[in-house]
Amino acid sequence: MKILAASIIKNAELFIESMITSISWVNQIVIYDDHSSDKTRSILSILSRRHNIPKLTLIEPLFQHSMINYLPNGSRDLQHEMKVRNTFLDFIFSNFKFDALVLIDGDELISRNLKPFIEKVVRDPFYNSIAITCNHIFDKNFYLHVYEAVWNGVLMVDPHVRVLTRFQKYQKGEYENVPDCFLKPTSKTLCLDGAYHYHLKYIKGLKQNNYAFRFLPRDLNDKVTKQYLRKYRFPFPNDLKSLIDNYLD
Repeated sequence: MKILAASIIKNAELFIESMITSISWVNQIVIYDDHSSDKTRSILSILSRRHNIPKLTLIEPLFQHSMINYLPNGSRDLQHEMKVRNTFLDFIFSNFKFDALVLIDGDELISRNLKPFIEKVVRDPFYNSIAITCNHIFDKNFYLHVYEAVWNGVLMVDPHVRVLTRFQKYQKGEYENVPDCFLKPTSKTLCLDGAYHYHLKYIKGLKQNNYAFRFLPRDLNDKVTKQYLRKYRFPFPNDLKSLIDNYLD
């Protein structure tokens, strides 16, 4: 069974080594560099030579403009973002051979504890994808509990389809006033709520001009300590704990 991981990244020098390390349990990693201008590419070059990192392939930008692009009115160009994401997905499915594709962003971690479920989905013809809760780390004691949703009878927090066994297109997000696109779950999506998927960009006190709160929507920034902070429901998985600790005070 071959598992491939793919990611679209831009200026991810703060997280890219941890992200790559977290998915070193896959067989191959394909990175689409979306016009990075920081040290991301040099870090990837170093990582590609490490014996404990699977084969790493870097894809040059397929479009003139970055995936996250803004219209003259200041709104996010979702049509362009979906075009970039879907073109990259089509490129992956057309040019690489694998049994399952793991999708991960440059500021995320995915635990190897997901691997048995990937094997289950590949072997069971009923399934064609996996959706998982996204655990947004805030500090040592609290995470951000946002966007609850029930998918296939499973209550998850900010769920994302992160594993595919066949091509599927991104579409406009389902949340009102949230400029995002996502992979829609189907009846054949295995949904998991647990300690598999972690998001790093909201961690309190990160360097780079208070990275966490630069990315928080204004209303979330105002309410974060009152409404969305919850104590962790799950302990950090063993394979990710040291990576996460590197970013915590």
